[in-house]
Amino acid sequence: MLKSWKIYREKKELEYNLFKILNKSLKRGYSPELLRAVAELLKSVK
Repeated sequence: MLKSWKIYREKKELEYNLFKILNKSLKRGYSPELLRAVAELLKSVK
């Protein structure tokens, strides 16, 4: 139970960090290719 909770928490942390990166990159106007790559990463996390 504890181990699965730790994995879940790490996944959520990773997801949160990726969303932060995504939001920053949207504000700075990064290329759609980069945003797509980040979106793919998010999908693979779930």
